[in-house]
Amino acid sequence: MITADTQSLTIVVVGRFNPAIFQPIWFAQQDIISKAESEIAIENNLLIHRDISAFSTSWFNIQIDEQRLMIGTTFDAYFDKLAETVHQIFSKLKHTPVAGFGFNPEAHFRLPSEEKWQSLQNHLSPVGNWEGILTSPGLKELIVEEEKAGEIKGHLQIKIQPSEKLEYGVSITLNDHFISDPSNGANFLLEALETQWKPSLNHWNEICSSFTEKI
Repeated sequence: MITADTQSLTIVVVGRFNPAIFQPIWFAQQDIISKAESEIAIENNLLIHRDISAFSTSWFNIQIDEQRLMIGTTFDAYFDKLAETVHQIFSKLKHTPVAGFGFNPEAHFRLPSEEKWQSLQNHLSPVGNWEGILTSPGLKELIVEEEKAGEIKGHLQIKIQPSEKLEYGVSITLNDHFISDPSNGANFLLEALETQWKPSLNHWNEICSSFTEKI
């Protein structure tokens, strides 16, 4: 069984934000990051504007506009810490209207040969299905989605496509999306980070294991 060459995680929150608030000094003042991390962020391509803010620390990057906050890390060892950081942010901003949010992990796997890549393509989307329609079909993107069951609204979406980072590579992305009531502020987001994050991460690991067992 192959293992991922790289993994990353992006957490996206949709709502109404004041981008100018989100700057390294504020994060340090709220004890979300250290003073040393805030200094690193100020040195690294800092962008603070009324309409958008963006900065990077040693382990995460963040971008905020008036409708969307995106925070991500390329270090899988920091996945839990990233979720904890989002919880810390919105614990300070509980009244921020949040309409939805998603946990979005991504992994890139290197296949041992072109033959393995062709075999995987044929397994996911049999080329025989395109006989007489296309001359040399190839997989560019496969998306599978299901609605969440029960009281929680949202969806699970898995996307598989050729890796842009690896030769004969494939990338898998999960979008575990939750729909929230903006009038409830950030409370559902905070609750989901406490109760849904770990199951979501475990499900992601199961998806990757199940996928790689078939390669």
